[in-house]
Order: sequence, then structure tokens, then C-alpha cells
Amino acid sequence: MRRTRLGDLLLLAQGEVLDELEHEAAVMEEELEDEADWEEFFDRAPKPGAPSVVLYGFSLGAGVSLDAAASSRKRVAGVIAEAPYRTPATPARSVMAARGFPHVLNLRPALTLIGFISNCGPRWAGFDRAGLAEQVACPLLVLHGEQDTVSPPEDGRAHCRSRRAG
Repeated sequence: MRRTRLGDLLLLAQGEVLDELEHEAAVMEEELEDEADWEEFFDRAPKPGAPSVVLYGFSLGAGVSLDAAASSRKRVAGVIAEAPYRTPATPARSVMAARGFPHVLNLRPALTLIGFISNCGPRWAGFDRAGLAEQVACPLLVLHGEQDTVSPPEDGRAHCRSRRAG
């Protein structure tokens, strides 16, 4: 389980003291090697009385919110995802086409290179944000305009379908 800056914000919003958690993690690192123990450490329920956290994200932020909710299942009370897209090619292609940039020949090689650099592979394995929606345990509200020219409404519907199937 990885800790992200958004994960730190979730902890702070729920009254956790990051210095104490860092110390506890350092002690665990010396004593424990079992990944299940780390999963439990990062996915503990919030302290009693801690405020509920609802994440909101638009476009790229929708994917980030879904990732945070999937990674911190016990700490997120809900997610509002506005105009989510499934793969990175979707908004890149749409924005480049709208601005008149060449994209037919150069987008695929560029995304392939970025995929290799970011360790996702040439096809961005595991990036599909609808797949992340399946892993989110809390309520998920997907908002998507029918005339969205960057992220097609079908991508938003895919997030909903994946939840019903899962």
C-alpha cells in the first residue's frame, strides 16, 4: 500500500498526527516485514469522532479521488467524480483535436513512451478508472454532462456499470 499526499490529507482531516504515524511506521519497519501488517497500518479506521471525508474530483481529479478511496477504504465516506475518464488517451486526444494539434500519428507513441517511463507499460495496464470504481467501498456519485467534449459520457457510465457489476 502506498502513501500519497492525498492520503496524508485524509489523515490530517481526521485528526491524525503525522509525526506519530511516521514514528510508528519506522518502528514497524524495523520489526515487521509482512505486507498485511502494512495494509492494516495504512487502512485503519479513523479515530472515534473524526469527521467523515467525502472526496470530490473533476476529470483527472476524479481518478485521483477514486484511487484515494480505493487505497483508504475505511477513511473515505464517499466520492463525487465529475467527468471521469477511463484511460489517459481519451482526454489527451480530445484536447489535442480541439486545439488543432497533430495527434493522429504522434499521440500513441507519446503515450507509449510515457507508459514505459511511469512503469504502466505501453498499454497503461491497470490505469482504467472504471476498474478503480469497482474497488471503492463507499458510495460513489458520478456526474457527467452529455455534451462533454473532453471526457465522453460513456466513460462516466462505465464507472457506474463497473460498480453494479462488482
